[in-house]
Amino acid sequence: MNLADNMLTGYKILVEMRHPDRLNTWPVLTGCNGMLGFSGEHLILVLRHTGLPSSRAYETISRSMIREITKETPISDSNKESVRRAVRHALLLSPSDIVLILKSRGPLPAEPSDAPFHVTPESVASELFDALLYHEFVLGLVPMKIFLSHKGIDKAMVREYKQTLMQLGFAPWLDEDAMPAGTVLERGILKGFEESCAAVFFVTPNFVDENYLATEVEYAIQQKRKKGERFAIITLVFSEGNRKGAVPALLHNYVYKEPAGHLDGLRAILSGLPVQTGEVRWKL
Repeated sequence: MNLADNMLTGYKILVEMRHPDRLNTWPVLTGCNGMLGFSGEHLILVLRHTGLPSSRAYETISRSMIREITKETPISDSNKESVRRAVRHALLLSPSDIVLILKSRGPLPAEPSDAPFHVTPESVASELFDALLYHEFVLGLVPMKIFLSHKGIDKAMVREYKQTLMQLGFAPWLDEDAMPAGTVLERGILKGFEESCAAVFFVTPNFVDENYLATEVEYAIQQKRKKGERFAIITLVFSEGNRKGAVPALLHNYVYKEPAGHLDGLRAILSGLPVQTGEVRWKL
């Protein structure tokens, strides 16, 4: 059994544990082709969904393409997601396809071959779980929660955004609804971030980077590093008269918008999200 088949076997076990009723329709498990390439001490395994059970063709990702994708920079935890995105772009992959970046336990040959490859169990477990999360995201199985970070004095304004986002099919996370009495505040906030695909910071002149607001900024950055393109940080800066909201220093590395009004603010949120609304249908 080659590397791709081993990965598919492990992936099938994961999917079966969480979605047994979808096993026969899950991407790549119903048929796929593979591509394999090397970069330093890492293997890049691409599984292209075909939906054809008989598919088992395997190709090689050329060294030249790997060099172009990685810009000859060693793959590490800090750049792995950007490499994954570059692979998806270079190979024109579809949302059903997955890219696994596995760390080798020993020296790699000059070119991919039929010889067995030994990869670290940690990288296998991490990559297969990330692939599962990615496909859950693609298939719409992950709640489209959006964490709404704000100062309590601005809650009335944020409620209006929440109501509109709910009508569009999203599940905005607002502390007053999401944390029942007795919830440990910091733990409840962390859970809200873990379940969300984006964090929206409503930076008004009242927004001060202290206490739990500072914690929320840090949690958002953690989720961005962890989820990569599956999580967005959206900052809206509002003015009141001559006073303008001050963007916290930790958010300066992320693009922020200064909406002319609330409709403009809503557009900024929708365009910044990693998810999109579904097809418009008749109400039944």
